[in-house]
Amino acid sequence: MTCPDCFRGGAATGTPNGILKTLHGIETYIASPHASAETAIPTNPSSTIILFTDAFGHHLSNNKLLADAISAKTGLTVLVPDIIPGGGMSPAILPLMDTFASPTASALSKAWAIGRAMVHVIPFFMRASPQSEKCTVPCVAYAHAVRTELPAGAKLGLAGYCWGGYQALNVAKREALVDAVFVAHPARFEAVQVQEAVGNGVKVSFAHAGEDMSLPMAKVEETKKVIGDGETLETRVYEGCVHGFAVRATPGKEKEATAADEALEQVVGWFEKWL
Repeated sequence: MTCPDCFRGGAATGTPNGILKTLHGIETYIASPHASAETAIPTNPSSTIILFTDAFGHHLSNNKLLADAISAKTGLTVLVPDIIPGGGMSPAILPLMDTFASPTASALSKAWAIGRAMVHVIPFFMRASPQSEKCTVPCVAYAHAVRTELPAGAKLGLAGYCWGGYQALNVAKREALVDAVFVAHPARFEAVQVQEAVGNGVKVSFAHAGEDMSLPMAKVEETKKVIGDGETLETRVYEGCVHGFAVRATPGKEKEATAADEALEQVVGWFEKWL
């Protein structure tokens, strides 16, 4: 397991507004822009965003609601493919990991919770470890198919959270078909991914959790030293937040909720700028 926070956090409330449709052989949640006071006027209304989700995929409504919010604010279509091999992690693990991480839970309760959690975690990583070809190859193929169908002049953006953060950077580093990428607390982060993505002309925005157990600040600083903040790379550190905050803010933690809202504005601003 990467870290306990990979499978912790809260399930969002609300009803997704998009539709499900099979695109390029993958069931895809499609969030379309809604007319509202906060809807931006996109530079190119034909541009599209692919959102690669956290480990929960379509099982957690957070990912669909996040796509709705990004779409409404940017005025762009957001595609959320259900692309995790075997499906996403079961949300049933959320209360188990909360018990395991609780400072007030007994040792027996913690042992029971982690034992039950492993029933979900071990099979998940056997089928869907983010760096495995079973995951990376379909994500690259999906992005390529979406790009191929875009009209001339349209741009493609990728948003990746946790598990999907790895996929977004992997696509951007391997294929010269992406214009801009936003990642929040990406899994299995490798600085070289960002360097190679930038080498492909991709603009990268990074939201880092200040207390991310799986991604030390040193790796982020390593990337900034090579590339530097600016037009090519934007990095923001959300102090006091843990891995997963941008999509699964913990209920009752006001700092995480505020940071999640700020991370939403970060991704929206980045795509408004480059798409």
